[in-house]
Amino acid sequence: MDPFATQFVQAEQGDFIKDLSIKKRSLGYVTLIDKEVNTMYVQFPKMGTIDWIEWVNRGHYKVIKWAFPLTLEKYRSIYRRNGGMK
Repeated sequence: MDPFATQFVQAEQGDFIKDLSIKKRSLGYVTLIDKEVNTMYVQFPKMGTIDWIEWVNRGHYKVIKWAFPLTLEKYRSIYRRNGGMK
């Protein structure tokens, strides 16, 4: 593994990530990880997009750990309840 990448937490399937790249895609939900090609399939509900992102974290995303299990459906209901996109 890249020594620079070891200082960052790697996302796992079911995690939420905050995109810190130039695209600034907001909060995303990791639905699938393909370690063979070093990518992960991430849904960005606020943007309405699904993207493949590099899995090995070199500082381009931050893993968000919740104190309780949060599914994508639960995230969407919280998002709608709080007024959605402002």
